[in-house]
Amino acid sequence: MNNRPNLFLIGASKCASTFLHHVLEQHFDICMSKEKEPCFFNRDDYSKDYEWYYSLFEHRSNEKIIGESSPIYSETTYFPDIPRRIYDFNPGAKIIYIAREPFSRLKSVYMQTMSSGHWYEKKFHNQIMSKNFNESVLEYPPFLEATRYWTHIQNYRKFFKDTQIKVILFEDLTQNYEKTIKEVLKFLEVEYNHVPNKDNSRQNKSKGKKVYNPLVAKLSRFTPSFVKKLVSRDIVDYIIQKSRKAIKPEPLTQKNIKSIEATLESEVKCLYNYLGIHDDPWKFFKNSK
Repeated sequence: MNNRPNLFLIGASKCASTFLHHVLEQHFDICMSKEKEPCFFNRDDYSKDYEWYYSLFEHRSNEKIIGESSPIYSETTYFPDIPRRIYDFNPGAKIIYIAREPFSRLKSVYMQTMSSGHWYEKKFHNQIMSKNFNESVLEYPPFLEATRYWTHIQNYRKFFKDTQIKVILFEDLTQNYEKTIKEVLKFLEVEYNHVPNKDNSRQNKSKGKKVYNPLVAKLSRFTPSFVKKLVSRDIVDYIIQKSRKAIKPEPLTQKNIKSIEATLESEVKCLYNYLGIHDDPWKFFKNSK
């Protein structure tokens, strides 16, 4: 059976890709990967592990669409080879990209990266993130660089036709759920009157996340499995949460706000134009003269 993926939900991160992944997997004609973020094509040695990658879709029966969701695939300036790698893998694949109002995304990414320990150890980006929001937003790639939506879309358009790319807004997905999902299903050429129940879908919300605690993480990693079986998961989660501090990003400085606006102005204008948007739904230009 051919388990070659033909759908890539590439992000951007903190734009509801987890939610959309689990919405799509409820559709009878769509098979989404067992692991939500394989992060396969950004690996230097990705071509050596196809057996593992295909195993993520071994539960497929006869679904028309086989998909995976890895938001890091959208970071094409840091990982410039990803669009070409995906194209070489399946030139007929479809790409879904979600964009979110820039400033709310930046704050959400900060909450996520503080919670997942990007400030403590190097992740995919080969550098440690600053704990300071104003510093990290300008220096750490998953923040401002990953919010260059139009740049990343353009890098996929070098390989894929516009008919193969679907760009949606986070706000449309969350506020106009049924209409947006129907558009996505039409794009995927599956039955679009079957709209999955959004209440059955998991979300990766930033609200309530707490700062990563490396000591607790190490204790959990080296605790024998038989001990873990004896302790209730609820108790473990309670201890972990109590050991972690709440994440409170400081306000962005006016200097940084202006810098972000200047950096992203053309990105937002080009994205609006591409999508045929004329009313500035993000209010990104609300202070423009």
